Amino acid sequence: MRRSEYHPDWQQPHLLSFVTSEDGGYLAIHADLAGVTMLIDELESLREQLVLNDCPHTHLFSHDAADALTTTKQA
Repeated sequence: MRRSEYHPDWQQPHLLSFVTSEDGGYLAIHADLAGVTMLIDELESLREQLVLNDCPHTHLFSHDAADALTTTKQA
């Protein structure tokens, strides 16, 4: 289900967080439905570009800080 179908507005709060251990031994993902939908949309867009033999990349940012993925300090 695309974000446009689920219709979470970008201003609506959502959760999508990736946290690693200090040594990088594991990755924890915390998400809600809106956050997972956003991630899936981004991955589908990357796949579509790869099918066209493009070299895609994406950036995920928070609403209130255009240069950071999260705005709260993580432990």
